[in-house]
Amino acid sequence: MTKIEDQARIILTGIEIFGFHGYTAREKKKGNSFRIDLKIEGSFEDALKSDLLRDSIDYRQVVETIHKINKTERYALIETFASAIVNELLKRFPKITKLSIHLAKLSPPGMGAVSTAAIELVRVRQ
Repeated sequence: MTKIEDQARIILTGIEIFGFHGYTAREKKKGNSFRIDLKIEGSFEDALKSDLLRDSIDYRQVVETIHKINKTERYALIETFASAIVNELLKRFPKITKLSIHLAKLSPPGMGAVSTAAIELVRVRQ
């Protein structure tokens, strides 16, 4: 008999926020637009069977967490901003086993015709 194993990933794309993160005085004063994409892996086996939110992760709470971090903290680098988001999501949602974030600063100032400056960070719960 063949054993079947599920691998589930929740994907949230195009989370748009406006924040005052950046290295330059202009960015700190005028702000920037950012776009965030997440890939969330975890233990969702129960949710695949039960169809109950308590067995999964509430996407609304994930997005609310990102908005809270954006409003309460300021970061000079998108690297530290992305890391703060990942750390808080791993702390708040124990079902997450692996989290990938793609955080892009849209139209970064002072770079000419560049559409985004981005970081992709992958963190695995140990």
